[in-house]
Amino acid sequence: LNLHIRRGDSLAEACRNQPYVFSEIFICMIEAGELSGNLSDILKILSAYYSDMSKQNEKIKSAMIYPSILGVTSLFVVIFLTTKVLPVYVNIFSSVGVQLPKITQIFMFLGSNIVNLCIIVFVLFVLLFLGIIKYQESAKIMYQIDKLKLSIPFMGQLIKKSISSQIARLLYILTSSGIPILKALEVSCNTVKNQVIKMELKKVHKGLKQWKNLSELMSEKIFSPMMVKIIAIGEESGALEEMLDKAASFSLNEAKILEDRLILFVEPVIIIVLTLIISFIVISVVIPMFDIYNLF
Repeated sequence: LNLHIRRGDSLAEACRNQPYVFSEIFICMIEAGELSGNLSDILKILSAYYSDMSKQNEKIKSAMIYPSILGVTSLFVVIFLTTKVLPVYVNIFSSVGVQLPKITQIFMFLGSNIVNLCIIVFVLFVLLFLGIIKYQESAKIMYQIDKLKLSIPFMGQLIKKSISSQIARLLYILTSSGIPILKALEVSCNTVKNQVIKMELKKVHKGLKQWKNLSELMSEKIFSPMMVKIIAIGEESGALEEMLDKAASFSLNEAKILEDRLILFVEPVIIIVLTLIISFIVISVVIPMFDIYNLF
């Protein structure tokens, strides 16, 4: 950057020469700040925006530490039981001529082939990852994948509200920086990765060119009805920028509530799944013991 600026380029032009470092939203805001003479204010807004994004990401990472540790621990417990504990009992049962029930045979098969199964799962995961990278070039396939993501309970709503909050915040920042709403919406659209929502934003952009209101074009399948109403109030009162800020805060609050609920939901689910697995292992050991008692 220093080299480009010394050469006479503006800060926005210098940032544009580093596309892998600076996002489109960052470059557009810097350019708007230079044109309007409010570069210092724009930098403060950008600092607050990226600070909030960083805090949100760190919060999600911190919240997933406990479930991740619990899941990994559960996996090692299951592997230990199926490879070390269960074979000892199976040998005892076989020595006295007790026929192993189906559930015990299943766990013995899993225990004796755990390494091969892990390799198969790893290979399938790698193939799935490579397939996703390959098919990212196909807009139709990615559209269907993103559509499926939005239909997942809890997760779909969380994606919608998080992206809605991001869009409203970007529109507020860009329009308050002096960028026209059409250009602001175009930039915001470029920051969205979900193809379904991106398609909806393109429809909104096309409608704005036909002098339609922003709130009329926002589909309630993607944006919450309350968010649409807040923006409609802003358009009617002439305070769209202020209402965009309020809509962003409202959607962000909804997204945080969903995140907290999802995190609270994940922990007991992992515990329940672990309990069921260990219960099946215990049952697979206990059932043959009853057969031994019957022999004597």
